[in-house]
Amino acid sequence: MENPTLFSVCSLLDPEDFSVTTYANIYRAMVKLGNASKPIDATTLVTEGFDVSTVMDLMETVATAANIEHYADIVKDGSQKRKLSAASAQIQHLAVSDAPAAECVAEAEKRILAIRHTETMGDTYELGAVGKEVYELVEQRMAEGGNFFGHRTGFTELDDALGGMQNGETLVLAGRPSMGKSSVAAQILLNRAKEGASCAFFSLEMSRQMCTMRMMSQLSGVPMSKIKSGRLTPKGLERIRKTKDDMQDYKIFVGDKGDISVPEIRSVCRRLKARAGHLDLVVVDYLQLCGGTGRDGRERDVAEASSGLKAIAKEFELPVIILSQLNRSCEARDDKRPRLSDLRESGAIEQDADSVVMVYRPFVYSPSSDEGEIELIIRKNRNGPLGTAAVSWHPESMSVTNC
Repeated sequence: MENPTLFSVCSLLDPEDFSVTTYANIYRAMVKLGNASKPIDATTLVTEGFDVSTVMDLMETVATAANIEHYADIVKDGSQKRKLSAASAQIQHLAVSDAPAAECVAEAEKRILAIRHTETMGDTYELGAVGKEVYELVEQRMAEGGNFFGHRTGFTELDDALGGMQNGETLVLAGRPSMGKSSVAAQILLNRAKEGASCAFFSLEMSRQMCTMRMMSQLSGVPMSKIKSGRLTPKGLERIRKTKDDMQDYKIFVGDKGDISVPEIRSVCRRLKARAGHLDLVVVDYLQLCGGTGRDGRERDVAEASSGLKAIAKEFELPVIILSQLNRSCEARDDKRPRLSDLRESGAIEQDADSVVMVYRPFVYSPSSDEGEIELIIRKNRNGPLGTAAVSWHPESMSVTNC
């Protein structure tokens, strides 16, 4: 009836959204004709193989095309409910299967999320409208004294280079063992929590007690070795007690399941956001330990985990810090500073990440170097320059501060 109106619903409706096969096929044919810039009318649809009486009946059923978007919403609503019903039946089947409960829950969430994805995909925004939003943000930052758009890591040089951590983006912290990447990540977590942020820390390598012990050492300055052994002076014990009390005000949630999968991380994040009212930062330590099926090999598992964590950043509109191991290639080079090619097990890590920061301690390879120096080498920065940020490392308490 009005050919141009077709394109106002193409981003919303798929042929599969129609419950009647004939209507699905007619809609598919109309989209095909529209994409080919051909007229859509009774004649062209009959030429496509449809019965003339069916086409004429459809045209007579609706008096005007003015309400096409409302009609499309009705079709989409019915489609979503049918998909939900089908997913419910599949989930019911999972519930009585022999598969482990954790796998069933993850698969159930995947099926529900797939429905939500088809509902929201295809959204676009006019450049002018987004430009207005950005301009208002710039004005707001100027009023605040020129603060950047992202969330502070607490490390001045790194924040200046990255512009802070951005919502919807992933920051990969990579390094060889004993370089201090876990301490750097934990310090960023603590710095954000001090500002009132709600943070989730998924440690796939250490227990929740060990993670908390390290953070307690970082906050109090009491050596980690003394906290672990219990050999504390009365003054040291008092500092630990005060740190413990301060921790009650921090919204940091620690998970220590060793083989947690990305769907499980997403599920936990959803619960934490509902519990705390907001979720502002997620840290995963570390990527290569994220649970996978193993059926298609480790590289495929790591690639899926990387893209899955990127999706979490976008879904929850927060930054996700991903710790990653490096392979041994840098050990064979004269310059031991790591490169992007050293990322272990998958090139997808480099591809998915918005920023990649390599954590490097010169002292590990050159004992004559300053033991208290860490270089944060920015090897990828999607929205800014590359470079190196220097921070200070305090080995006894494992804390990291500005130089």
